[in-house]
Amino acid sequence: MGAASELCRELRVLRAAAGQPTLRELVRLCAQQNPPITISDATISDWFNGKGVPGAESTRAFTAIVEVLGSRAERSGTYQKVPLGVWTERLRAARQERGARRGGRPVAAPAARGPVTLPADPGDLFAGRTADLDDVLARLTPGHGARSVVITGMAGVGKTALAVRAAHHAREQGWFDGGLLFQDLRGYSYTDPAEDTAGTGRRGVESPLEPGTVAERLLRALETPAARIAPTAEGRIQGWRDLLAELAERDRPILLVLDNAADAAQVAPLLPDPPHRALITSRRTLSPLPCHRADLATLTADESATLLDLALRAARPYDTRVADAPDDARRLAELCGHLPLALQIVAALLRDEPERTLGSQIDELGDSRTRLAGLRYDDADEQGRPLAVEAAFALSYGRLPADLAGAFALLGSMPGPDFSLEAAALLLGLPEPEARRRLSGLARFKLLEPRRGERWAWHDLLRLFARALPGPHSAAVERLLTGWFELTLAANARLHTPSPAPEPGRFGEVRQAMAWFDAEYPSLLAGAELALHSGGHDLAYKLALTLTPFLQRHAHLAEAVHAARIAVTAAPALGELPAIGIALNHLGRALSDAREHREAIEVYTLATEVYAAYGNTHGQAKSLTGIAYDRSALGEHGAAIEAHRKAVSIFAANGEIENELQSRASLAMAHYEHDEFARAAAMLREVCAALREMGHTMAEARVLINLGAVLDAQGLPEEAVEVLVRAAESFRRTDDRLLLALAETNLGGSLTRAGRPGEAVPLLESALLAFERAGDHHHTAVARRNLEAARAAART
Repeated sequence: MGAASELCRELRVLRAAAGQPTLRELVRLCAQQNPPITISDATISDWFNGKGVPGAESTRAFTAIVEVLGSRAERSGTYQKVPLGVWTERLRAARQERGARRGGRPVAAPAARGPVTLPADPGDLFAGRTADLDDVLARLTPGHGARSVVITGMAGVGKTALAVRAAHHAREQGWFDGGLLFQDLRGYSYTDPAEDTAGTGRRGVESPLEPGTVAERLLRALETPAARIAPTAEGRIQGWRDLLAELAERDRPILLVLDNAADAAQVAPLLPDPPHRALITSRRTLSPLPCHRADLATLTADESATLLDLALRAARPYDTRVADAPDDARRLAELCGHLPLALQIVAALLRDEPERTLGSQIDELGDSRTRLAGLRYDDADEQGRPLAVEAAFALSYGRLPADLAGAFALLGSMPGPDFSLEAAALLLGLPEPEARRRLSGLARFKLLEPRRGERWAWHDLLRLFARALPGPHSAAVERLLTGWFELTLAANARLHTPSPAPEPGRFGEVRQAMAWFDAEYPSLLAGAELALHSGGHDLAYKLALTLTPFLQRHAHLAEAVHAARIAVTAAPALGELPAIGIALNHLGRALSDAREHREAIEVYTLATEVYAAYGNTHGQAKSLTGIAYDRSALGEHGAAIEAHRKAVSIFAANGEIENELQSRASLAMAHYEHDEFARAAAMLREVCAALREMGHTMAEARVLINLGAVLDAQGLPEEAVEVLVRAAESFRRTDDRLLLALAETNLGGSLTRAGRPGEAVPLLESALLAFERAGDHHHTAVARRNLEAARAAART
């Protein structure tokens, strides 16, 4: 069975397993993609009956169909979803077969009359990249606005493999009668990092080939007589251009593959004009060249697993280690950063030990400190380049100017999954415009990836490489974390003293502080952890505690617990009992929010003992309030009421009026939990009146949410609606999204019970979305339950 017939057969099996969707359904499925895909039912029908194979213009439609149908079929329990990488390999093979046939009969493409100096075709080991290959081939196809192409990407991402695969395809199609020439420009020649005795990672980098030298080699490859090759570099380049013009006049176009270019200046003199084409690969963007750009990302998880599987089965067709342990294959691919070079190295190591499991290889690469050393194979690839990820990265680093090299080494210390321009400026100790220039320079060398909103990201393995480079890392990290702590204080201050009018400073408006926290909290948390592990206990403590209120307030529950644990771990090193008590109370609150009530009680109890040891009654009262809350959550209402009363008594004795009022509100809710509704409502009304008189509108709004719940429980939903509307208005004014969502959830329930479900539905939909985005599963469930009830009531 041919490749096209095999693709048709598998598509039919998939469609049947997915419930035999109609062609109209498949057309609609494509239209629902983002951006929408326009395709006819006749075209899709041709794929399933074998009359046609999806072309380059239909790649997205084909991918969407097999992905959606695969998921649908898998849910049936009778079909195992095929990785997308396998489908793309089937499609590539079918396209290649159909491209070499007409009417079912093989048609030989005209052989190139000129020389062919291409490396071996990667063939079956070229996994994934279907869209990238189609993109490149579309530029090489004669006519159709064809152009030369620059293939860019980080070291080891598969640029050369893509260029060589595309060149072989062009050869098979007979597009370049004049020949197909390959030349390694040695822009990044490989050396062993062990030669770097100074420990800089920058020695032993050879000079790239000069354009004149390359021109001479190309002239010789095209069998130019020695007498016609000029003795000077300028003369050889001119001779190359003259030969290109001659070949164009004779309608004998050539394809030139210039691999491993150092910069645009190395390539520009050699770049051919139409009808000739060039494929250039480089670790730099080469933006000055007037070429189409194909910027390669790492492989997807499915493509990575497929590459690993193909590489193992290339040596032993019945090697089933990937098929037998697909989860391990995905984890191994993740440790390789989905980088083709790393995957090929791991495959080579596994081929040497056919009895070794993928899990064993995972264990070897599990330690990030030694991972790069493990991604090395003592041999070279087909082009003589060492199989070592670290060596490949060292060459990219070795080509950097001194200012970018210094920035690259320091940025390796940056905590978090990505980072902002502001954070980079803090770490580097530079003004933001200069920091941006260096970040942009590293991106041009494909050592950083720009993201939206002035953010930047690393490849995981590049981060490990940078982190191991010498440099003043500790001073830079301290500068960054100190700056982050100051920014966190300022953002917290803006969130807790909101006003409608803009104020001077970094966070002039509440939304700016909120947006900063939303973007930065993963990095801030990683920064606190980094400070803890590097001995910076004071910074770890302060950063974790200033971050915790935002995490708690916006339902990042697991992160809040993690931050509080960092503070508790760091506190003893500060040598102060108050620091320990404060950290314990933060941890107790975080555990309560995460509904770990038993552990929260244990932590709060320890906090009361710490506060008692140095006579801090305020801290004791706070801890007692926490204990009371968790007792209530566990249904221990008598114990909860007793703890609240103790807290109220302490705050009253201390003259802490606002804390006393908040504690009375908590006591009221303990009575509510004990089914004493009237008593709870009366106490909450008193607290609200006192807070309103003091001008504490936000504190009053939080109590109003509880009052609404109590009134609703009393069978007074209209009164509950009245107070909950007031609470929601307060939170809407201050852009407190989660408290607003909580108020809307309760308000929606009360509106439904008041016979106004039509008003409840939009409020509950908004609240549900807010809780889902925050990852607050408990309140998501409550909002969904209220929404279902409102919709049901609205239908009756």
